[in-house]
Amino acid sequence: MPQLFISHSSRDRAVAQRVADWLKSVGFEGLFLDVDPDAGIPAGQRWEAELYTQLHRADAVIYLASAASRESHWCFAELTHARRAKRPVVPVRLDDAPRPGILGDVQWVDLRDGERAYGRILEGLRLAGITAEGSFARDPVRPPYPGLEPFSAEDAAVFFGRDRDIERLLEALDPVMRYDGGRFVAVVGPSGSGKSSLLRAGVLPRLLRRPHRWVVLPPFRPGRQPTANLVAALERAFADQGHPQTYDELRRALADGSAGLVRLAARLAHPPRADGESRMVLVVVDQAEELVGLTGIAEQRSFLRLLRAGLGPDSPLWVLATVRSEFLTTSPERAGLADAVDDCVLIQPIGPDRLPEVIERPAQQAALTFEAGLVTRMVNETAGGDALPLLAYTLRELYLRAAGTGTVTRDHYEQLDGVVGALRGRADRIRAELQGRGVGGAVLPTLLKFAAVEGDRPPTGRRIAYAELGADERRVADAFVEARLLVRTGDAGTGTTVEVAHEALLRQWDPLRDRIEESRNLLRLRSDLERLAADWERGEQDRAYLLRGARLQAFEDWAGRHPGELGPAERQFLAASRAQARSELDAARRSNRRLRALAAGLSLLLVLTVLATGLAYVSNARAQSRARLALAGRLGAESDRLAGSRPDVAVLVGLQSLSVAHGDHPQPHPPSGLITGLSRITHPSTLLAHPDQVQSAAFSPDGRLLATCGWDRTVRLWNARTGAPVGKPLTGHQAAVTEVEFDPAGRLLAAGAMDGTVRLWDAVTRRQTAVLRGHTEMVHDLAFDPVGRTLATASLDGTVRLWDVRRSRLRTVLKGHQDAVTGVAFSPNGRRLATSSWDMTARLWSLGPGAPREVRTFKGHRDWLRRVVYSPDGRSIATAGADGTARVWDVATGRPRDWNVDAHGRDIWSVAFSPDGRLLATAGDDGTARLYDARTGEQQGLPLVGHTNLVNQVVFSPDGKRLVTTSWDRTARLWQVARTHSVSRSLVGHEGDVNGVDFAPDGRLLATAGQDGTARLWRLGPGTPATRVLRGHDGAVYRAVFSPDGSLLATAGEADAVRLWNLRTDPPRPLRTLTGSHGGVQDVAFSPDGTLLAAADGDAEVRLWSVDDGRALGALPDGHGESVNGVAFSPDGRLLATVSDDQTVLLWDVDRRGHVGKPLKGHTNAVQEVAFSPDGRLLATASLDHTVRVWDVATRRQRGAPLTGFTAGVEDVAFSPDGRLVAGAGDDGTVRTWQVRTGRPAGLVLTGHRGEVYAVAFGPGGRSIASAGADDTARVWDRGFTSWVEYGCRLVDRNLTAAEWQQYVPGRRYERTCPNLPSGAGAPADAPAARY
Repeated sequence: MPQLFISHSSRDRAVAQRVADWLKSVGFEGLFLDVDPDAGIPAGQRWEAELYTQLHRADAVIYLASAASRESHWCFAELTHARRAKRPVVPVRLDDAPRPGILGDVQWVDLRDGERAYGRILEGLRLAGITAEGSFARDPVRPPYPGLEPFSAEDAAVFFGRDRDIERLLEALDPVMRYDGGRFVAVVGPSGSGKSSLLRAGVLPRLLRRPHRWVVLPPFRPGRQPTANLVAALERAFADQGHPQTYDELRRALADGSAGLVRLAARLAHPPRADGESRMVLVVVDQAEELVGLTGIAEQRSFLRLLRAGLGPDSPLWVLATVRSEFLTTSPERAGLADAVDDCVLIQPIGPDRLPEVIERPAQQAALTFEAGLVTRMVNETAGGDALPLLAYTLRELYLRAAGTGTVTRDHYEQLDGVVGALRGRADRIRAELQGRGVGGAVLPTLLKFAAVEGDRPPTGRRIAYAELGADERRVADAFVEARLLVRTGDAGTGTTVEVAHEALLRQWDPLRDRIEESRNLLRLRSDLERLAADWERGEQDRAYLLRGARLQAFEDWAGRHPGELGPAERQFLAASRAQARSELDAARRSNRRLRALAAGLSLLLVLTVLATGLAYVSNARAQSRARLALAGRLGAESDRLAGSRPDVAVLVGLQSLSVAHGDHPQPHPPSGLITGLSRITHPSTLLAHPDQVQSAAFSPDGRLLATCGWDRTVRLWNARTGAPVGKPLTGHQAAVTEVEFDPAGRLLAAGAMDGTVRLWDAVTRRQTAVLRGHTEMVHDLAFDPVGRTLATASLDGTVRLWDVRRSRLRTVLKGHQDAVTGVAFSPNGRRLATSSWDMTARLWSLGPGAPREVRTFKGHRDWLRRVVYSPDGRSIATAGADGTARVWDVATGRPRDWNVDAHGRDIWSVAFSPDGRLLATAGDDGTARLYDARTGEQQGLPLVGHTNLVNQVVFSPDGKRLVTTSWDRTARLWQVARTHSVSRSLVGHEGDVNGVDFAPDGRLLATAGQDGTARLWRLGPGTPATRVLRGHDGAVYRAVFSPDGSLLATAGEADAVRLWNLRTDPPRPLRTLTGSHGGVQDVAFSPDGTLLAAADGDAEVRLWSVDDGRALGALPDGHGESVNGVAFSPDGRLLATVSDDQTVLLWDVDRRGHVGKPLKGHTNAVQEVAFSPDGRLLATASLDHTVRVWDVATRRQRGAPLTGFTAGVEDVAFSPDGRLVAGAGDDGTVRTWQVRTGRPAGLVLTGHRGEVYAVAFGPGGRSIASAGADDTARVWDRGFTSWVEYGCRLVDRNLTAAEWQQYVPGRRYERTCPNLPSGAGAPADAPAARY
């Protein structure tokens, strides 16, 4: 809610106080004036720091301009800060001093104009979107985020994002707007949409500011006794009005029903308004769905009848209620809630466009900032039905972590494991702590008490008396209350109750959610019993309400198995039912006739009991199946969430989702996280775990051993083929080990450490042979010369030291760098040494004959250098820099190649040449390693993904077939250099968006069009696709299309030209350039006979050329009114279809060059692309309105409903060769297919692109689909792929660790997701294999 800052000179203090007092009088509570006795700077506070804190919090600044303020550098600083932060400024002139130039573009107010000036201040604030009604004072001690609990009236100052919803509700409560006289208004929305917060922090604080119009009862929840809770709310309202009434007096008044309620409301509304009109009395019912889920039927009907009958034209009563949307439609016998409501104000969860305001504005009020980019990431990761409460809980936890620093960082967020992980992680930790205290087994049974179910709906919360909990249950409840996941109200006496802070806990913490699903029948019985007992109490314990026969037997059996689930009311109700049954049985025994009837009844009861048992068994089996399918769905969703950050875990969790519901119906589909993970993992890897950050790795010369070292002060040896540990870790260093290297013979192992020492070990005996001391700071790199006689070490002390290995003595010290030295590398002949440094240079040293001397300096990096390596042929060196680039330099000239590597986007930590010199590998701050062609700098395939923190070193094995990376995520990974493709094959090479894709008629070639100004031809066969680059366009290329016979390729782009390429030559050569377009060519198409070429023009025209001679045939007349985006010939060549930004589709007669019929209309946004079906009868179009539409060419009408599923615009569309399927490419990063005949989705949603997908094409056989997108890649997908387990396990090469299993599959016995691989770390070695 708006906060104002008054900027003034101390000499204008009196005027400033007068302006502040006036602003408060008109309703601005959120106000800061440094000298204000209530809201100014407290005594002892740092004055300057507090001023800037309050400026940061402010939504607008009122600047009091005078000669004194113009001379004040503090006022100028405040003004500059406000303008830089884009805060509205309302300048108020006090005298004739010159205006500051910084406010030259702002309308001024002259305070000497008296009352009119104050009105203009209000108008200036209103134009800036700031009104008194929305201004509330914030309690600085109160956290700006309430967590899972709803916002309350005390949080009104930090409640954002719901302005329109607040307006709608206030309008619904305005009698002038209520022409029909209805007075029961319901705020309706799904769980987690923020209904209670909207009510309590948005609407009620504004109504309370209108005491002349409204008397607002404190909001209450119905619970099991809604009428009693209404009486309690009335009691508080009378006390607030200064006319206290006792609870018993009010209860007796309501004994007269609605007439009594109306009389009470009339007394509350007295005295009347000044205009003689009566004030209105608002009854506020929060979470009214409890009337359906918790309240007995009789009590529910009585309460709703009481309210409903009290609403009339002569009554001051209104009702405002919040209701979960699914509870407004229920079974007929319980439909009273829906019938009672006059008007529904529907609200939805806050969308991504408003979430930044919800996140940042409360933080602004608390002088808290978010690290750059973090808010966007949080918005992107906030999705799903419980998104809002999960975000609220995450923000509360982030505030508590960052309150001392003032900035919420990515580290804070990642420690919580994101929006979803915050709640789950906290609950997991509490459970683990309670397990350690011996009460872990009581956690789920206790929390189950706080859940209620109604039919098959999601669970709702249930309030429990604290006194009813046992000792262990109280320990569990206390722990969850402390974590703000449960809420305790009342004093620590018998009146204390406990409930979930939000129902998201019941749905989003997996162990509890699964237990609820497994116990749904139990919970349903418990809820039924509670409602029956409540009705019995309401009916003054009339015997008619008691249980009898089979129902009594069923509840008795349940109560016997679950005695702890019964409350006092339920125990009394069952006891009374039993007593009544015994009384009836005794009476029956006094009569033989009644006895025989009773016997028959008991026989029937036995049959019914057996039948009920059988039905219960079937019901239980179905419930278990539903629980397994629910778990599969949850695992699928977890896999989706992990795909971006931990694709290897996403694959394993996705595979497990296929296993848990094995044999159930319907069988789960592979989740998108599994598809995405497999599409992004193209290099199999083996995980090597360390207890702390891993700093370096080295292969032995024969490639059999791998050494790693890290912050755990050890060097570890591994079998380089299998990844199995070899022997015990080598210890001895007194600080973190930062670098490790084998000597050329493989006999010695050298390791440098953070304490400046280097230790040598015998690689065979594992004994330490020497310690080299001399460096005064950390050893950052080391290298043996080719014969193993000299060891070079680089240190942060700015020196390089050369050591005699055999004697373990220092030979010489190289000085020359102006900062820390980070890398050393010997040339292949050992005569030269390359070094890198934080001084942004690399240097080359000659090592003889004579003393070492510097011979060359390599300059060009703009930040620290982190590594340097020599190429195998000795002609080049490569450097890795903190400026985000890796460069290759010619040793002879000192010049860099005309390309550099910058794909990591941030620091590059390491660089390495493959042994044959063909590949260059880099490791970066983005957590990936990448491979490049060392000659051209072109990236080879996708990044090597799997690490969860920066990758600080990359090293090739001696044979070049493997690669090792080390990371701060406490792991090293062994990778295969050769790529393995599964569900898709990635084509990487373009340096920018890939805009178009097309298969050659024989399917052997694929053409792509790139934003980098090139088209590429990819030869699709076994192994790595070969590529040809076609250059010549001056700007982006939008389309590349094969001619029908495959002999030509047409490319088109933004430079107004269409180029034809002859594919019969090798390499392909330009044939001719077709000119005439003026607005950039968006699309091209060959006619079926290959004689014509049509182009969609950015200047709203469609142009034709003769392919044989390149002759322009002109533009089609009277076409689209806006840019033409797509063009397609019909299979017989008679028709041409075009689509445009004008949202229409036009059909043209190719021979006559004229329209065929009227434009096809139906899309509601720009139409991007068009395609004919193979038989020419249908037309498909893709639009930014998120749909694909299919049209009947003959009738010119849309066929069926639009094809939906995309969550963003659709960029391209294509038919399968047999015409049965249609595929679309979406801006949401997916490719989707539908059955043409039915319009139903067909096959999997293909995910894997890291951005928009711009193009899609079917291969000639229909099994392959090609896509291209904004992530610089094209992909060829195998639509028939089914080998999920085989390829998933081959690429990931491990099973989930015990910790990962507990995190993602809690409460279920560990299984080996990959049956042919051993259990993960910490898991039982004999764990069973998952079944598929």
